Amino acid sequence: MEIDRIRAAEAAQAVTTASAGPVCPSCGTENTAGTKFCRQCGTKLVAESPAVCPQCGAAAEPGVKFCPECGTALSQPEQAPRPDEQ
Repeated sequence: MEIDRIRAAEAAQAVTTASAGPVCPSCGTENTAGTKFCRQCGTKLVAESPAVCPQCGAAAEPGVKFCPECGTALSQPEQAPRPDEQ
């Protein structure tokens, strides 16, 4: 029946979405959740940890510039200068 086919497709989509993991920055392959190295090219997959607000302690998504709870500016980590810039 049509409704059974639709339900099966929705269930398959839910499983696919739930198992989605990090995308490799080198080759673009989508890996399964919890994977530490790309299954296609072997590049290390770095998981970004959430930022913590120094003012209120709230967690914020990686890359967010301001705390979603209190509005305090979240400092970005210092990056080492590139060898060609020294």
